[in-house]
This record gives sequence, C-alpha cells and structure tokens, in this order.
Amino acid sequence: MLNQNIRTLRKQRGMSQETLAQQLNVVRQTVSKWEKGASVPDAELLTRIADYFEVSVSELLGTHIEEDTNINEIAAQLAVLNEQFAGRNMSRQYVKAAVVCVCVAVMALAAGLFIGRTLWPARVQAPSAQADRATQEPALPDVLLASGVRFSTLNGSKVYYEFIPGAPTDGYTYSIAFKTHGGEVVSYDCEYESGMCCGEGPEFSVYTAFSSVCIIVSNGVEERAALIATDVEFDTDGCRWTPVS
Repeated sequence: MLNQNIRTLRKQRGMSQETLAQQLNVVRQTVSKWEKGASVPDAELLTRIADYFEVSVSELLGTHIEEDTNINEIAAQLAVLNEQFAGRNMSRQYVKAAVVCVCVAVMALAAGLFIGRTLWPARVQAPSAQADRATQEPALPDVLLASGVRFSTLNGSKVYYEFIPGAPTDGYTYSIAFKTHGGEVVSYDCEYESGMCCGEGPEFSVYTAFSSVCIIVSNGVEERAALIATDVEFDTDGCRWTPVS
C-alpha cells in the first residue's frame, strides 16, 4: 500500500519525517498523515515522491500502472485510495466511539448500583424507623399549659425561674426561651424533677428586659411551645413580669 511504501522507502534512506517533508516542501504532519493512511498526496506530488526515491509511480502505489499513464488517471487512482483510507478512518472512529459509549454506560451502571445500595436502604428504612420511634415516645398534649410560673434573681446578677408543666410526664424534656425586644432568642434546658421545672436563665448586670418568655416541651420526635410571660424585667431590686393565663 502507498502509506507503507512511503514509510519503508523513507526508513531505507535513514530519513526522518521532518527531513522528507523539507525535501518535498510540505510540513512534517503531512508526511505523518500519508504514512498513517489518513490522507494521500495528489498526483503531482506523488510523481515527485517517486522521482525522489527513484522508483516508479506503480511501485510507490503498489499497483501496476502503464508507463504512459497520464496524470489524470493517477489522480483517479489516488482518489480511490483516499476514499478507502477515509472509510477505514471513519470505521476506526465509530469503533472508538462505541468503546467510549460502552465504558460510560458501564461506569454509570456501576455508580447507580453503588448509590442505590448505599442510599436506598436508608430511604426505605427512615420512615419506618421514625414511625417506630413515634409509637415508642409518649404523645404530646394538644395544648401545653403551665402553672406556678415564677421568676427571681440570684445574687442580683442571674435570672432564676420555675414552673409546673401541665403535662408532667417523665418521657418529656423541657426548655425555656427568653426573647428580647430586639428579637434575639436565648434558650436553656430545664431541670425536671418531682413535677416541677426550674433552672438558671440569662445573666444581667444592672437591668435587662425581655418581651416574652415561652416554654418548649419535646418527646424526641416533635415539640410544643407555650407562652408563659410577657414584659419580663430584671434589675438589682428584683424582677417584674406579666403572666399569661
């Protein structure tokens, strides 16, 4: 074949692709394409290559061509070769594309199986686990009530609170939240013992005030909140608040 013959003749001369390209006034990439079968030289250039290597055009092409064959007929044969090379290259591209598609599909399938095995059980079990937990925990009351609400100061610098929750169940946890007039909320966990919640709240220096105070009860799954006081004020003389009935 033409590409193999050009490569063989070049190597027999001990020439590089760059050297042959310079002799033919083409770039090295052109010679590389000829030898790879990616393209073929035109009829005029083919004649120059044959003359340079001192072989006939027939020998260079690897086919039998009469000595008096004109350049148009040579060009026609080169066109056939070019179509053959183009078809071969297209087939190789199709094969490469098919291999790439298969690899991508395999990788996607593997990733899907991995993600499915990793996440799907959690997605299936999560609702069931939550439902089981909800049935194990005590239900919260629809309306949260509290009585015996009292605030005081400790050493004139810290708030102390206590209240009796309307649903004194051991399975509940309680917290209390103080909301400032600026909208900031600070919360504290309550100590629950013998039916009463109590604990220490925020510290203050000379004076501090809160727009409201509420309590929150939780059974570990859901929460309820209830307002227990408004306009709560603390200073060194004591504390004042408006109870919520």
